[in-house]
Amino acid sequence: MVSEKIEAPILTGSITVPKIKDISHKEPLEIEKNTFIPTKGHEQGVVHHYFDVSEIKEMFSDFEIEIKDDDYKHYLIIGKKK
Repeated sequence: MVSEKIEAPILTGSITVPKIKDISHKEPLEIEKNTFIPTKGHEQGVVHHYFDVSEIKEMFSDFEIEIKDDDYKHYLIIGKKK
């Protein structure tokens, strides 16, 4: 399920995760589904994982969650352990 590094913040109330977006301008190298390494720009070489709602629900299946969309770059996940 959820790694401890991700679970800890949501146990205190909430966490934000990046949503899938167009990063083609960074000429990314896809290393697995929704996981990329930009090959240009200031984040060159930094691994990025982008989430969709179904992945969030699966990842946090041990939590009662509310997912809020900021209409730009992130989902805010508010939850508590079931």
